[in-house]
Amino acid sequence: MTHQPIMLNERISELDSIRGVAIFGILLMNIMSFAGPFLDIASLFSLPEMFQGKANQFTLFLINTFVTANFYTLFSILFGLGFYIFLDRAKDKTSAPNRLFRRRMTGLLIIGLLHAIFIWYGDILVSYALIGFLLMLFVKVPPKWNLGIAITISVLMTGFIVLLYWVMYKTQDLLMFSEAYLEPSGIMEVATNGNYLDILKFNSEYTLIALVGLFFMLPLVLMMFLIGLYIGQKGYYKRIGEIRPFLVKVALVSLILGLPIKLFTAYIQSYRVDDMALMTLVSISNTIGGPLMAIFYLSAFALLFNSFKSLNKFFAPVGRMALTNYVMQSVVMVTLFYGFNLFGKIDMIYLPLIAIIFFIVQVIFSRWYMKRYRFGPLEYLWRRFTYKTKISIKRT
Repeated sequence: MTHQPIMLNERISELDSIRGVAIFGILLMNIMSFAGPFLDIASLFSLPEMFQGKANQFTLFLINTFVTANFYTLFSILFGLGFYIFLDRAKDKTSAPNRLFRRRMTGLLIIGLLHAIFIWYGDILVSYALIGFLLMLFVKVPPKWNLGIAITISVLMTGFIVLLYWVMYKTQDLLMFSEAYLEPSGIMEVATNGNYLDILKFNSEYTLIALVGLFFMLPLVLMMFLIGLYIGQKGYYKRIGEIRPFLVKVALVSLILGLPIKLFTAYIQSYRVDDMALMTLVSISNTIGGPLMAIFYLSAFALLFNSFKSLNKFFAPVGRMALTNYVMQSVVMVTLFYGFNLFGKIDMIYLPLIAIIFFIVQVIFSRWYMKRYRFGPLEYLWRRFTYKTKISIKRT
């Protein structure tokens, strides 16, 4: 039996636009690691030179408040929602929708591994693919249970972090970190003096470490996937215009609860990175602050794109080829900062501007491309792998 992917007329423009905005947010966050040894902050408890100084630290504070942990969380929620939409539509096209989804995740895993090893170590696709397989266990679970599980994970993980902070606070005077533990990751040396083989070696080693650490990431990523699955099960994505008052309430409550947490954790990430105990508390940005801000962004942007539909012309094409745009960001940014010897040499204050300029390029390119083709290049290959059938990519 031949199965066909979702066609353009089946897509929901608001979701594609939100996905496009999420891609921009991910670039704003990732560019700090593309451009410098942001990775070393957690191990050295100090800011690299490019992040120091009032202007740089304030810029870092703003990004850590409004971007870091917020947009990758939003992207994760959209992944869970996309999972539901995929399976819901696949049920009408095949008697084995789960098998089709497993092929989809296998394809994403292959793309993620290629991206992580050959382009950039900070890949999220591998984690999404591996944890995505678990989502099939929850698709028949009632919506309220999925939401309850997500909230439970958030509460338990936050409680664990607060307990860990208390232990760190009480014992930090006794903790003596030797030089062996306070070492930079090595990315600075690789990016500035290494060749491509050195980059491959670093990427491969980091990816292996990330895979080992996936066990600790699993609850948080699964939590966000389940929120997206809940939204799909409740059918909210199909009736944005009908639930506007509800979305306004959700946006206000999530912002009121989430923003203070993000301001607090962003202050630590930007001004108090030398305090090991306080840095432990930064993780509540991932367990509660980021998810709340992601829900705010999801609700607010749903209202925005539903109210001003002309905006979808600009952002929806970016979201329709989100996979291609995500990998394209890595290719261009690694080439820019590694290839032109700019790694660690551009102050933080300029990084958002670079991200904005490149995203504008992606908006223009995506609009041009999607007027001529039905799928992004990587989306096309992914669909060919998933459906095992020839698909026409050109518009007729």
